[in-house]
Amino acid sequence: WRKYTMYQKVEFIKCLINTAGKSAAACGQAQEINERTAQDWAKKYAEDPEKRIPQLGNMMKTPVSGTQVLFEEHSSFLVALYDIRPETTLNEARAALYSVFPDITITLSGLQKHLVNKCTLMMKKLEKLPAARISDHIIDLHYEIVKGWKDDQEFCFDDYVFLDEAGFNMHIKRNFDQSVKGQPAKTAVPTQRGVSITILGAMTKEGVISLTLRKPEAVAARKKRKNDDKSTTNVNGQVGTCTEHFLLFLGFVIDVLDRHGLGGK
Repeated sequence: WRKYTMYQKVEFIKCLINTAGKSAAACGQAQEINERTAQDWAKKYAEDPEKRIPQLGNMMKTPVSGTQVLFEEHSSFLVALYDIRPETTLNEARAALYSVFPDITITLSGLQKHLVNKCTLMMKKLEKLPAARISDHIIDLHYEIVKGWKDDQEFCFDDYVFLDEAGFNMHIKRNFDQSVKGQPAKTAVPTQRGVSITILGAMTKEGVISLTLRKPEAVAARKKRKNDDKSTTNVNGQVGTCTEHFLLFLGFVIDVLDRHGLGGK
């Protein structure tokens, strides 16, 4: 039993197609293919040309090249569109393309391939940021503050205490997961969202001053809410982290600094 290379198989088929009157055995002998094997391949090829010969697959078929629809100008337009509105869907992107380039036509799958292969745009989890946080005014304000620090010759990080807040929930699950092809990804989650926990921290260049963890507390008194029909409903609520808690935390941080002789920070 011999194993023949793909080159031998391709040349054998070319010989059968292009050389009239030449036998399968002769074509096989030219490529050092066993006579019986060559005759068997020739018989299968005559019965069904689409099947070709073993392991040759579709290599002998004439490749069909699709017509390119989107070019550099379309790629630049799509990149600019997703830079402004990352949440744009494929339907919206195609509609925007048609409005600017009315002479083109493309399928949604073709548009998706173009976004990945030509525009290097990948589908990712969208991080939602408050509009006020990323507004031009806030960004300019941050820039001016940092620039003032760098321009100040007497500025020193040793004199500053940095505060930050972080919140998390123990019941949060990731939005993406692995699953077998053809089956949905599922997981069990708690019926209720659970309690969100807040961490307040303070640190200096030397290290951490304080870390506090707090959970929302139930409201001590009941509140009555008036409905449209003038009836009242008792409402229980919870108090999350508010200004009062930050002020208490700041007071605790100042006490820690005073105990260690760092009151000038």
